[in-house]
Amino acid sequence: MTIIKAIPLMVLFLLLSVLSFFKYKKKIFAIFLLIVSLSLGLSFLNPHFNPSSGEYTGIVIQAKSNYVLLLSNFEKIYLSCKGNKYEVGDILFLNGNLNEISFVTLESEFDFQNYLNLAGVTRELNATQVSYIFETFLKIKSFKNNFLNSFNSNAYALIDSFLFNVKDYNNDLIKNFQNINLLHIFSISGLYLNLIYKIIYSAFNWKLKEKTSFFLSLGLMSFYLVFAFNKVSVRRFTYLLLAKNINKLFLKNKFNSIEINSAIGSCMLIFNRHLIYNSSFYIGFLISFVLYFSKFILERGNRV
Repeated sequence: MTIIKAIPLMVLFLLLSVLSFFKYKKKIFAIFLLIVSLSLGLSFLNPHFNPSSGEYTGIVIQAKSNYVLLLSNFEKIYLSCKGNKYEVGDILFLNGNLNEISFVTLESEFDFQNYLNLAGVTRELNATQVSYIFETFLKIKSFKNNFLNSFNSNAYALIDSFLFNVKDYNNDLIKNFQNINLLHIFSISGLYLNLIYKIIYSAFNWKLKEKTSFFLSLGLMSFYLVFAFNKVSVRRFTYLLLAKNINKLFLKNKFNSIEINSAIGSCMLIFNRHLIYNSSFYIGFLISFVLYFSKFILERGNRV
């Protein structure tokens, strides 16, 4: 999407924000819509804070088998490194040259460059030297690989795609799911996380109090949440789960669902404006808002 195409959406969300604030008195939701409008425009601004060549220090914010994304001087940088063992949280010292990202994309193939651009990554580092400044003790990628290696190839690919958002497009099973978008939609929506949590919570709550059941359920799910926290749907679920239960257990339901979702969505966009183009982000929140307003309309209809 270009800035020209984004302008109508920016105006739409701005108008919805004004309408929500003045007509329906949904102040927190109005602020969220305003931040969405600003994020649509600001996501196209990618200032370069790093010089084009020299020495760099960067923290790994995303680690894949053949590349990592680094945060260096407030700029996200792509680093190609096949077969790497870097983990999220590693701090690296690098020497090399920064260039604009340019990948060849064939028709019908995944546009990796566009994926990086929408994530706010526009430059790649051609490194001549990479060394550790700090190596994290949390070997999440290693633990994940050891866990997945206990399954056969199809199960490995399916679990890796569904739980960790890593898709092996050479696997026939993944290709079949990808063709009908079933795996993608179910994974990015985060609905499976709510289902798993409710099952675990209900099992504990059968005998225990609400607060105890919540902490035990969160503790049990945290083993997966830590491994998959890089997924937007997992981060969204975690923030909302904490916020809703704090609101319920300690604030006596002071805030309603739309206020909590709006506040969490606003904070996520403030820290990363590029999330506005992430399908997990807008589909997840869209489902929440549709459910809320559907319930709101039905309740008003019943009172008439």
